[in-house]
Amino acid sequence: MLHRYHSTKMEGSSSSILGFLYVFCSHGVLGLDHVGTNIKTRPGQIAVLPCIVTDLGSRQVLWAKTVSTERQEILSIGHFVWTTNPRLSVEHDGDTQWNLVIDDVREGDAGAYTCQVASDDATRTGVAAVQLEVSWEEDRSRVAAKAGETAVLPCTFRYLGNKQVVWQRTGTKIQILAVGVYVSTSDARIHVQHRGKQWNLVINDVTEGDDGQYECRTSENIPTIITVDLAVADRSRVAAKAGETAILPCTFRYLGNKQVVWQRTGTKIQILAVGVYVFTSDARIHVQHRGKQWNLVINDVTEGDDGQYECRTSENIPTIITVDLAVAETAAGLDE
Repeated sequence: MLHRYHSTKMEGSSSSILGFLYVFCSHGVLGLDHVGTNIKTRPGQIAVLPCIVTDLGSRQVLWAKTVSTERQEILSIGHFVWTTNPRLSVEHDGDTQWNLVIDDVREGDAGAYTCQVASDDATRTGVAAVQLEVSWEEDRSRVAAKAGETAVLPCTFRYLGNKQVVWQRTGTKIQILAVGVYVSTSDARIHVQHRGKQWNLVINDVTEGDDGQYECRTSENIPTIITVDLAVADRSRVAAKAGETAILPCTFRYLGNKQVVWQRTGTKIQILAVGVYVFTSDARIHVQHRGKQWNLVINDVTEGDDGQYECRTSENIPTIITVDLAVAETAAGLDE
């Protein structure tokens, strides 16, 4: 069980405590054994800075905040909170956890914190470093899927406490999709995949109508919000007669610094072009780039060109536009 220890008067002679602190502060900060993780939160939230110490023995766990390259502000020693800030406390499970808890986080709390082990001789060993970021900006991720596929929208909360996780779709109208693992929509394609700290929203058989913005948030007055943009790949069909020029359309409104990749799919994937640079020896193919358009042009098409093509962004989770090219020897063949 975790116990919280708030600011309190430290027992023992003040002179011995001050002496310990004087010796402690007069020594340089030792190197860390390992580096911890970054924690991002919004103003008004509770930030839990983790620290796990094994084989502590008679030594003390100390939390400090880096004020400058040469100075650290001591926040706690063992169970005792040394600062007068009432929002800070130490969370200890009686075993290995010595977490620093900051209630009602403010932007001024942002910075680098270190959890260290201190001995009576003022020798210190670095245990963990935690970088706390406080910002009104939302966490945001992006998921891309093709129509008919299953889209998994990620959501992870490390310290949820007794709060619920709420999934909703935003836009002109907010639609609650799930609270915890209980789905609040009649859409049978949707469910919540809960494993440990993960609360992923799963949408089976996605359609272009699922495209848009989703939010995973905690159930509190000032919630922590994780925004997920779902992009469902467009699918279009281009029909051409043998000998004609086929133009396969592709438009990206927000490309950023990513590249556009054209490839032909099937039993074997063939890269055709990256940007405007063609990667095939087929002289009939080139990319027609105008503004946000990255169309693939195939001159003098044959039935051998018939098949599926993909225009995608060069990223781990790409946005994909699928184009089916149908080539027929006669105009009647196109109508079949």
